[in-house]
Amino acid sequence: TEAGIEHKPEPYTPGTCQNTYPAKLTSLMFERWKAFDGAADKGIIFIPCELIDKNGITLKKYMLQYASEWNLPKGFSEWLEKNCLFINTLVDRIVAGYPRAEAEKICAELGYQDNLLDCGEIFHFFVMEGPESVLKELPLKECGLNVVVTDNQSPYRTRKVRFLNGAHTADVLASILGGLTFVDEMMNDPVFGKMVRKAIYGEIFHTVNLPENEKQFFADSIVERFLNPFAQHRLLSISLNSVSKWKVRVMPSLLDYTKLKGELPEVLAFSLAALLRFYRLSKDAEGKATGTYNGITWPVSDSPDVIDFFAGIANDSTADYVRKALANTAFWEMDLNTVPGLTAFVTDKLEAIDKAGIREAVKTVL
Repeated sequence: TEAGIEHKPEPYTPGTCQNTYPAKLTSLMFERWKAFDGAADKGIIFIPCELIDKNGITLKKYMLQYASEWNLPKGFSEWLEKNCLFINTLVDRIVAGYPRAEAEKICAELGYQDNLLDCGEIFHFFVMEGPESVLKELPLKECGLNVVVTDNQSPYRTRKVRFLNGAHTADVLASILGGLTFVDEMMNDPVFGKMVRKAIYGEIFHTVNLPENEKQFFADSIVERFLNPFAQHRLLSISLNSVSKWKVRVMPSLLDYTKLKGELPEVLAFSLAALLRFYRLSKDAEGKATGTYNGITWPVSDSPDVIDFFAGIANDSTADYVRKALANTAFWEMDLNTVPGLTAFVTDKLEAIDKAGIREAVKTVL
């Protein structure tokens, strides 16, 4: 997800496991550098798959930052810079998770119990931004995989993140509040399915700067993939780290649409109200966070700082709750209260969710 590559100050203690993923890799590579006396041919190709822009470059930046903060030898940083290759990537495949309904049958066919079974759609697409030489080390095309190596992944990323990931993140939280469980169930619902299609065709579509026929084809393919009854993709699994996901996947489309049209995209703006209702949580003594709505209870899975923030404002009035959440620049890298009309819109829709019910509230933006 978007949460994997991050930088948080932490001390370096040899022989102990670091906290963040980039810190772990920095520690690992420092040991490798020492073991091989800084040999130039012992560098590593890094192919991160976290769904952030320029994930390879960002990982490299954070690793060099840790090396500097830990006062590691300059020679190590130079080796990391010159002899390791960091690839920016984009992965496009819906992986639905453990196939609970079919697991017993599959394991019987395998002849053993496999608790790591996973289910993914047949469609797959992997973009690597880097030199063609990387395919000599990792011959993915020879395996028959749909892989593109390019010097610019941006068009692929914008198309995929805004349409597929954006539609997921914009619509799943409201659907969970509505008592739904799977993506195809959401798509076939007369209210929530219409919400998804309006988000894709009526709002996100206008914010993607690609030829019309290409956008239409990709948008249609997203709807078809979401309708796949064989990939039982749980909505709750998509809800993981929804705050960082909304910022990366939905917010750019909301801002671009507002600038382009001079008005809010109603479904995308509504998705923020649904997110705030989903995150109106309580936290127990062990730090476990749960949300409750209309007899439904769900786990809220996010980073401790996100959980603590929402737990701290959960009992505020709706207006204050919305204002404080939108003002959190640590989440959005801007004060969302400055977006014309957004605060009032989100406050109104959050009140509608609580008073009229989620289905009736969704109908107001269709």
